[in-house]
Amino acid sequence: MGIEPVMGKETTPYEFLDVVSESVRGEQNIIYIETAGLGRSIRQAVPGPWGESGDIDLIVGPENIEYILYATLGHVTLDESGDGAYKHVFTPASTIPSFTLDIAPDVKGKARRIIMAGVTSLRLEAVAREVLTATMSIVAAKEKFVTESTPTFSTKRPFVFYDGVLKIDGGTVARCEAWRGTYENSIADDAFVLGSRFLPTLIVGPCNFSGDMDIQFLDWQYYEKYLGGTEPGKTIQSIAIELNFVGESTGSTVSGFDKYQLKIEIPKVYLNTSEANFDRRERIVQSMEWQAIYDPTYAYLCRFTVTNTRTITINTTQTISASFTVS
Repeated sequence: MGIEPVMGKETTPYEFLDVVSESVRGEQNIIYIETAGLGRSIRQAVPGPWGESGDIDLIVGPENIEYILYATLGHVTLDESGDGAYKHVFTPASTIPSFTLDIAPDVKGKARRIIMAGVTSLRLEAVAREVLTATMSIVAAKEKFVTESTPTFSTKRPFVFYDGVLKIDGGTVARCEAWRGTYENSIADDAFVLGSRFLPTLIVGPCNFSGDMDIQFLDWQYYEKYLGGTEPGKTIQSIAIELNFVGESTGSTVSGFDKYQLKIEIPKVYLNTSEANFDRRERIVQSMEWQAIYDPTYAYLCRFTVTNTRTITINTTQTISASFTVS
């Protein structure tokens, strides 16, 4: 993938992603013409508004998630004080950039180039006994054939379940079995205009971050947080969630930069549901659905921090929010 210099202006992708699977497809959306004369059969078919959308599944590592987070959230700051290691901090912006995506199935040297793609949602899933996974859902303007390029994939170990620690209100959750979160961008996929068969731009609406988590039910503390006390009242209590994955050494000697890391911070979260039901003598797992809202104290809905040993390249003049110089 590659961030487009101008929205809708294709670029040669420069970030290679070794994905698990993809389901991106185009749709003709053919308009079939029916009239009253000349029999009962359909007589004409004309191309309709071209649709392009789908999902991309991947295993999350320290060097394959930065561009995806940037395309999803739209704002990044870069801390270069790690003596060869870097912190990339991503937060939601008022707009998101478009990107070009090449999908190469290793067939006859060709790839499908997806132009003016935008992230509609990014789902992260951390489950015990498994690797950290992500599903990126996109919408795009169109596609075409290009010659496939030779990829160079990261060799860094991906994040696995024992790298992760979940905190609620600053306290470590002793026995979290699963955490899932979906960040959504509302992109108008039907905003076609006269004179073109393809989407002219990406129009972004509200964003949302929600998910669920499973915790072994050892005491009542998280159920009390859900209730807001010993019983439901007229007010509800928010919590803060932090999920931190710390991987292998970066080689840096600077504290805070010495490990590959992915940290997710959500300062204001409300618990919508909580279930801690028992079945015979099986272990009890408390399942909770959560919803994040904007926190004016922190001035963001959520924040993602990636620590690794490279900087991301963004050659764009798109109207985006970035706190470093683009070239």
